[in-house]
Amino acid sequence: MVLYQIDFGRILQVFVVQGIIAIFFIYLIFQILKRNRKKINVLFALSYVFVLIGLVNNMIYAFIRDSDVLVAMNFITNFSITFALIFLMIFNLILLYSEKKITTPKQTIIILLYGGILFLQILFLPYNGIIVNEETNWRSLWSLPYYLYIILVISVGAVIPTIYLSVRIYFDMEDEALQKRWLYFIIGAIGLFIYMYGIFTTDLFVNQLFRLIWTLISLSIVIWVYLMYYGVGRELES
Repeated sequence: MVLYQIDFGRILQVFVVQGIIAIFFIYLIFQILKRNRKKINVLFALSYVFVLIGLVNNMIYAFIRDSDVLVAMNFITNFSITFALIFLMIFNLILLYSEKKITTPKQTIIILLYGGILFLQILFLPYNGIIVNEETNWRSLWSLPYYLYIILVISVGAVIPTIYLSVRIYFDMEDEALQKRWLYFIIGAIGLFIYMYGIFTTDLFVNQLFRLIWTLISLSIVIWVYLMYYGVGRELES
């Protein structure tokens, strides 16, 4: 494993932008668990925790210049960030149907099933699903099949169900104030999903300017995750 200096653009992308995002995630995780440590709060916090793990892992391997190690670590980052989405979906399931219907065994089955299918992305690695080398400027470059697999799994397994459940919860609410607040959650969740789709799409291209521009746009994730946190405020406290 060899360490090298990195360019200013990479420092801005990995350590400044992602560093700010990581610190904000830590703050929100602390706030969520401080309110109440019941199971539904923990599930909501886990959706933040796994994204945080992916961000931190991404910062760790920024200095590494070993292709095999970088591919493995990028896989971990990709899995961690996309795995986070299932906890958000289960959180919505419980809010809509209650923990009596969405029992712990059911939650475990959903998590394992989604995680197992998501983990199968590893099968693309021997076929250049992820390339990281000097030609890509030591940044991850995804193959189209690998990209489409991840997009398909997260869309069908987490994103679409979460949006559907969130809208159902909104219309089931009788309190207008709660509806208004929950709308912030929906907006935040959609913003988060757009952020993820955008980040993954940048990995299809080597163009560094495009990646840098999207990295700066990615700072908006701070807004989206805060809207989600704000939108579920009363649910976390009750």
